[in-house]
Amino acid sequence: MKTRKKKSCTRQIFFITAILIMIGITMASTITNQKIPSERVRREEPEAREEQTEAKPTGKTRLLGEILEEQGPEEPTEVQGELSLGTQSGPVLKFCVRIPFLQGGQIRIDITLGPRAKYKWMKGTYTYENNTQSWECNVDDFAVWTLEIRGEQPLTFRSNPDLGEAHISKQGTLNPLNLYSSRIWMKQLRPERPSQDREAGDDTVGRVWEIQADRGLEPISIQMSFLESDVVFPEIRIWPEKVELQEDLSLKLSCGTRLSLPAEATISWIRGKENLGSITFGSQVVIHQGIMGKIEWSDQTLKFKSKALTLADQGNYECCISIQNKTACKSAKVTVTPHPRNISCSGQSFIPSSPFQINHFHSKPLLKDGQFITILWHFNRSEWKISTRYHSVGLIW
Repeated sequence: MKTRKKKSCTRQIFFITAILIMIGITMASTITNQKIPSERVRREEPEAREEQTEAKPTGKTRLLGEILEEQGPEEPTEVQGELSLGTQSGPVLKFCVRIPFLQGGQIRIDITLGPRAKYKWMKGTYTYENNTQSWECNVDDFAVWTLEIRGEQPLTFRSNPDLGEAHISKQGTLNPLNLYSSRIWMKQLRPERPSQDREAGDDTVGRVWEIQADRGLEPISIQMSFLESDVVFPEIRIWPEKVELQEDLSLKLSCGTRLSLPAEATISWIRGKENLGSITFGSQVVIHQGIMGKIEWSDQTLKFKSKALTLADQGNYECCISIQNKTACKSAKVTVTPHPRNISCSGQSFIPSSPFQINHFHSKPLLKDGQFITILWHFNRSEWKISTRYHSVGLIW
């Protein structure tokens, strides 16, 4: 009996042990199967993060070249740019004239530079689209000209003489985004031949540049002619050019130039054959006063002043500049009207009017405050004479 109970307990322990072993194996297998995907996820997460980082670059780290590639070329359909002439002082360029062009056409420029030993002045005229303009300026270290053509489209460019390769630069703004490419040519203008190689009386030595740029539509053609001369006459400016004054008033005329005048140059005010005064430049500035009026020189301007004008003072007044026995002039017209006290009414017809309905505004243009006026009425049997003082508010009897 005891032996049977022992065998039964042994079997129960064996079955329980077997069941526990099977449960342990099953749990171990389940845990192993769950760990493998987790490790794959952990291994794949860094790669996914790297891909995500590359797919979302920030604006701060983007390069200018990437922006330009995304923007794409915004090219003009015509040849567009600007031709400029001016002066260079060290690294600084200062332009006297800028000629922008937005399409094809022809630009013609005539420039005079001088003196030939070292350029100090430059002046000229240009014509573009039937519009002609003049300009002038003083030269610092060098006279220069630049040509800018905007855009990256293929360009057919020809020049005689050859201008060489252009400098290419990016210009514009990033905010707002407005960038474009420019080809720029720049030339310094210097005397070509030393003075000892020039013949006596050789007034000018010329250079010509011919340029054509084309993008398939109408080309832009540029012709620049440069002349050297020892005598470069500045443009004479007079103000006022017309003036009308009454007797006894004062006259003031001004004459000046943008260009500085060279040594031995003379600037004068002249009326007819009478020299009213002049300035001569040299180691010292010499002022010559005329018999009439007064001459003053300041701020590159010659001023003529005269007091108590008379009718004999009216006429043309000329401002003249003389450089190396060559003279150029510009005139101002001065008209002097008589003072009312010098106007005679004898022999002139009168319009009858009532002595009690006089319109003083008829006489206002001839009168000034404080002047006397005498008004006459003629009647059948007598003559009335009334004297009164004129004021701007009306007649006071």
